[in-house]
Amino acid sequence: MAVNEVLRDYEVLAASNGWVDGRRVKIGSTIQLYDSEAVYEMGLGFVKLIGTTTPAPAPVITLGSVFTVTQDGIARPVSIADLVALLAPLLGGGTAPAPADPEAGFLDLSQPLTTNSLGAL
Repeated sequence: MAVNEVLRDYEVLAASNGWVDGRRVKIGSTIQLYDSEAVYEMGLGFVKLIGTTTPAPAPVITLGSVFTVTQDGIARPVSIADLVALLAPLLGGGTAPAPADPEAGFLDLSQPLTTNSLGAL
């Protein structure tokens, strides 16, 4: 706990399965945590600061997913397949793999990107 931290009220969410900050708590109840304690729990979606909305679950990212990227003030749509094609030569693959069917599989972003993982797509 930092010197100037204050306790704040957090609502216990169902995702916590009733376990927050190393203790059993009732889902839907209010728990007081210091900000430094709450960072981890909020990152897992176990608590939310009272008076805020519940964060939406993260979307599933597939090869067909499209993001808007702004470069030099110009918004451009970029797909995961485009990123794979761009990164493959930079990661030592030399050539970009043929675009895979977007419904065929998922890019596992929890692991580092390698030429092997890109080639499997």
